[in-house]
Amino acid sequence: MSNRKVFTKEQGKAIRKEYENRKSLKEVSEIFYCSPKTVKKYVVENGGTIRPKSKGQRSHSPIEMILTDWKTGASVDSICEKYRIPNKVILYHRISQWRRRGFAFEKYRKKSKMNQSEEITAGLISSARRRGND
Repeated sequence: MSNRKVFTKEQGKAIRKEYENRKSLKEVSEIFYCSPKTVKKYVVENGGTIRPKSKGQRSHSPIEMILTDWKTGASVDSICEKYRIPNKVILYHRISQWRRRGFAFEKYRKKSKMNQSEEITAGLISSARRRGND
């Protein structure tokens, strides 16, 4: 005797409908008391398609945008804050992984003495001084 769960056509359609209402395979399997693999089987059998696997709550760092910020000299703290990366250690770890995958993160980037907002402020101050001397 097999422990396999067999559903009627109506139940199969109901499984597909639940899955297409943005529930995960696991959530649907808990509703119908079967495995996620069984849910997947019935969704496909009834003409549905399976969504790509979700990575859960992992932050989906847009690598190219982080790379651009890195190359323009943004501080590590500002990158972490902007992309919701918990701390510097995790950012450095990800950068080393991305380097291995071929992304062009400079190993030792030149640290600028001023970030962009400080440069703008310094420019405004110097132009105001020049006007004052005229």
